[in-house]
Amino acid sequence: MHERPGTGVPGDESLATGEFLSTELTTGFTVDAEPDGAGTAPVERDEAAAARADRRTGLIVLAVMLGAVTIASFFNPRVWPATLLFIGLIVPMVLFHEWGHYWTAKRFGIASREFFVGFGPRLWSFQRGDTEFGIKAFFPLGGYVKIVGMSQYEDVDPRFEGRTFKDAKRWQRAIVLVAGSVTHFTTALVLLFVILVFIGVATPTTTVDRVEADSPAVAAGIEPGDRIVSVAGVEVDAWEDVSGELRRHPGETIQVVVERNSETMTLDTTLEEREEGGETIGFLGVGPREVAEKTSVIRAVPETFEWFGGIRWGNLVAVRDTFAASNVAKIVDQIGGGESRTDYRMSSPVGIANVAQQVVARGLLPFLYLVIVINVFVGMFNLFPLLPLDGGHLAVLGTEAVVSKVRRRPFEFDQRHLMPITIAVLMFLMVIFVSSLYLDISDPPRL
Repeated sequence: MHERPGTGVPGDESLATGEFLSTELTTGFTVDAEPDGAGTAPVERDEAAAARADRRTGLIVLAVMLGAVTIASFFNPRVWPATLLFIGLIVPMVLFHEWGHYWTAKRFGIASREFFVGFGPRLWSFQRGDTEFGIKAFFPLGGYVKIVGMSQYEDVDPRFEGRTFKDAKRWQRAIVLVAGSVTHFTTALVLLFVILVFIGVATPTTTVDRVEADSPAVAAGIEPGDRIVSVAGVEVDAWEDVSGELRRHPGETIQVVVERNSETMTLDTTLEEREEGGETIGFLGVGPREVAEKTSVIRAVPETFEWFGGIRWGNLVAVRDTFAASNVAKIVDQIGGGESRTDYRMSSPVGIANVAQQVVARGLLPFLYLVIVINVFVGMFNLFPLLPLDGGHLAVLGTEAVVSKVRRRPFEFDQRHLMPITIAVLMFLMVIFVSSLYLDISDPPRL
């Protein structure tokens, strides 16, 4: 059985299948071959019995997961809200991703046998046309579409002849493969446009919104609502000016002039020294009040793509910093119980749920921004040229096209020869998932 690559979310069944493998949970029931001369009724009864057993298994798995979450909530009341938030964040994203593959395949006349949210035993399903739609037990972790003919060794039902993945033109297959990532990029672009035009971008002002406890700001007498007029004798008109001046005076005693209730006050404060990116900076302990600035529809179009490009680049930089040798050493040391800590690490579903909870508490705009960042990252991740990700299959398809053109005859990889690469990538992803899960539980991410 073959299933096309899925969303790239850890736990996605496609990561366990690629073009060759299948970890589809089974109930242990098999349907015996029909004896010669026998009717179809016994086989249909056996299939119905297997389906009922599959659903019973799925309900048991679901009950176990719900029980585990309930037990965990006794130790941490935030577990249930975080779980529901994660499901609400990930499941729609998975549905849209898989719909992209399904819809483009259907448009090109390629048949799909299954469209499921989740993995493992079926909980519920229905048949529409050639495709079975439904939900499986591990539904919060991803989903998949089973497209006919993606494997060279798949036994294709005669009714699907001429409608398989291999029957489609290469450019059509490429569009089907990239469609999942396109849905993520589309989601991000639409949300960015909505924020710019209808909600407004949060712009920091020089007015203090929050003061950290036990900080130099508290000692100096700075209060929320104060408008900072100058720092160390330099007048400031924007928050970046305030931040820049504070950073330049680590450990120094400076004067901060604020306006409070139409009165100007000069406050002396000694800034703390803090390390950031290998640099010692001054720290006051205040946060700015933000105001939402909306953009016209005409200006929002180019700005949407500018923001999208910035987020995409930020994701690439984060991946680079995460897998830098020095950072990997810190992660390994932390897992081993050492004192090392790092802000750059991959997040498991537990970590994503934890961060989402913190972001929701800050308001709608930060939450939408988180949704945008996650969509851009997942879309990019799926296009990495590594099997069994969509990008890996795209790379194989492109290589086959180039070799075929050079040799002037059709060329196709033997998928069995690519299996070691798939297994190696799967093992690497599993190590990342397990280590991220451990760190997210032992040292939850904090914003």
